[in-house]
Amino acid sequence: MAPQSSVPAMLGALVLALCALSSPAGAATASRRATQAPATQGRSGSMAAEHPEFLKAGKEPGLQIWRVEKFDLVPVPPNLYGDFFTGDAYVILKTVQLRNGNLQYDLHYWLGNECSQDESGAAAIFTVQLDDYLNGRAVQHREVQGFESATFLSYFKSGLKYKKGGVASGFKHVVPNEVVVQRLFQVKGRRTVRATEVPVSWESFNNGDCFILDLGNDIYQWCGSNSNRFERLKATQVSKGIRDNERHGRARVHVSEEGAEPEAMLQVLGSKPTLPEGTEDTAKEDAANRKLAKLYKALSPPPLWAGSSAGMTTTGLWTPWTGPLRTWLPEEGQAPPLSLVSAF
Repeated sequence: MAPQSSVPAMLGALVLALCALSSPAGAATASRRATQAPATQGRSGSMAAEHPEFLKAGKEPGLQIWRVEKFDLVPVPPNLYGDFFTGDAYVILKTVQLRNGNLQYDLHYWLGNECSQDESGAAAIFTVQLDDYLNGRAVQHREVQGFESATFLSYFKSGLKYKKGGVASGFKHVVPNEVVVQRLFQVKGRRTVRATEVPVSWESFNNGDCFILDLGNDIYQWCGSNSNRFERLKATQVSKGIRDNERHGRARVHVSEEGAEPEAMLQVLGSKPTLPEGTEDTAKEDAANRKLAKLYKALSPPPLWAGSSAGMTTTGLWTPWTGPLRTWLPEEGQAPPLSLVSAF
């Protein structure tokens, strides 16, 4: 018989498991546990204290990610944070140290569109058990592919990559210096870029987006004729991320425009047909990106950010920059002016 103190945790695990098995339609949800009682780390009789990965969790500030594999938790290498297989479920822990020295936890479980009910249920149960191990101090979040919360997206500055397959299909996260690969990613997103793996075919292309053809030693970034500068910079960010994180800097990134496709791309994809316009969603994102680019150019930030009052008013808002106009994008390493952020 389970100890009385662990019964609320088990009930919470059952509730989350049922939520995980429900339809993922709609936005990602986040909730605090309403039924769990605070637990003591390592108490006897609790399932939460038995998993060895829990002993490494939440010890210091940072991000930790595990993938659910055959009802077990397997850590994801840090260089692959942000890569998610659509057939898998993951548990993600964000630890932040507060000014008073205490640790604050956000605990997420992420469900791919093609993950099994067993995997989604196991991820929910692991989430409750890990929170129980952390003395019930974590805020729990349920994340669904394509509908992730802003809190979750903020962890991945280089964006998310959705890869086909999963552990049930034999896919592995760790393939050092893998060069025998042929994948195509469609890059979308305004604030947080999402690179989704699509079939390697011209049928996946349109002239409103950027695409990345990953051939192992060579990574080809293709930009549609109607894609904008903001999207192209994001695609370059993803391309370099594949090169640096998956190939350890040993691959070459090639950037090409629609109508000037390199021969290597044509050998894989065949002759290029007439491509369709972007979808309705793509058109809306393009319009928003064009608006962003104009605002970035009109409201450049002051030359200094940290520890400087340059460009600041007594109310803490940025004043319009009176220097020469220039295009500014996040890749320059500066935070956007607050007046620009408040516009969205």
